[in-house]
Amino acid sequence: MGALTGREIGSAADDILQGATFHRQSKATQYLKQGGFGQANLDFDAMAPGVTVVDRGGGLRTATLSNGSKINVRPFSSSKYATLEIDTPGNPLLKIRYDW
Repeated sequence: MGALTGREIGSAADDILQGATFHRQSKATQYLKQGGFGQANLDFDAMAPGVTVVDRGGGLRTATLSNGSKINVRPFSSSKYATLEIDTPGNPLLKIRYDW
């Protein structure tokens, strides 16, 4: 599978949000989803086929997608949840928090 196109990235994000519930709106639109850090990593990998993924240590991985979106996955956040963050130019920041 090659790198996702801009149109496919929106579709991939929609697929990842299946089963997630809206949590709150702050600086970012936040959703909650079950599955913990394992599911967060699976969803990150689904967003980043064919692109360079940088392992930054401590479970943090980042990638820049073909449309300029920056994504990262980390095992915890200030809210205690594993988090997948999708920062797409021109769109609000999207954070998916993963609970067990």
